[in-house]
Amino acid sequence: MEYYDQYLFPYTYFYNITYVNSGISKKFELRCNHSNFPHLIGLHYAANCRYGEKNPRTRRFKGFLGYSNVKNGTIDKQTISDLHKRSYKDLKRKMKYFFLAHQVLADPTAIEFNKLNCDILIYKDFFGKRIHIGLKTTRNKAVPITFLVEDLTDLTFTQEPQSITVHKVLKRNKLKISKALLDKLKGRS
Repeated sequence: MEYYDQYLFPYTYFYNITYVNSGISKKFELRCNHSNFPHLIGLHYAANCRYGEKNPRTRRFKGFLGYSNVKNGTIDKQTISDLHKRSYKDLKRKMKYFFLAHQVLADPTAIEFNKLNCDILIYKDFFGKRIHIGLKTTRNKAVPITFLVEDLTDLTFTQEPQSITVHKVLKRNKLKISKALLDKLKGRS
């Protein structure tokens, strides 16, 4: 939780990409909000497996409420383990490598990815693992919605060739971005 609050939440990432097949370029900004945290790490899966996706009891594992419940200790490892053992095992694997998320965001390889409710999958290799972050994009905005870890010897998600070229990634503190810088990044200078 401290990692998310210190290394992801305070920053906005500005991306300039080109889709290789079509040649279309796109600029977008990505923000890691508190409400994205539970979905990003898959916190809600254990509750969905136990109660069903539409059950009101899953609400406390999602969005800002899920974030707050983890932060205040209402939801912990034991809570997830008690709900669904397999989800806990998956979450544990993700958390082992989650400290690398900011490095993936800062210097990724990218592919188009129309699975798991994502549009773009960015990734980077570390320690014999491929760390993925799935992005959902709308116009010029993106949010991270899934975090995946694969062994480099058993790749499932990124077997297809690179279909997006990432030209530039700028990382700025949300609280220190000036209007002039925003205009420059958006091409209005």
